[in-house]
Amino acid sequence: GATRDGVRSRRRVWPLVIAVSAVAAVLGAVAANMALKPGVAPAAGQFGSCQVGAYHGPGNTNVDLSLFKSFPVREAMHFEFRAEMFNAFNHANFSNPGSFLGQGFGVISSTIGDPREIQFALKFYF
Repeated sequence: GATRDGVRSRRRVWPLVIAVSAVAAVLGAVAANMALKPGVAPAAGQFGSCQVGAYHGPGNTNVDLSLFKSFPVREAMHFEFRAEMFNAFNHANFSNPGSFLGQGFGVISSTIGDPREIQFALKFYF
């Protein structure tokens, strides 16, 4: 910045300091609302005490495969054979655990997605 009496002006720094101070004040208020006793439900409109990412479900895995083979018949005609597999390795994907306090909390009781499916097709192009 410009110098005044040999001292650099710090005008450009102050808006950044004010913005950082405002963000710190907001984060401090959020942290104060999150400091609750374990097992006590937060007040309406307040944050709970569970950390972000502390409660999540299992991952999902799905592999789809397809094979194509073309068999020429004549110049402008050919057959195409297709074999397609959805969820090829038949991997079970479990649903999220129960999230309501009570008997089923944290229990995984079902799966999501479809079982393995295989389909074959024969197409004739002309």
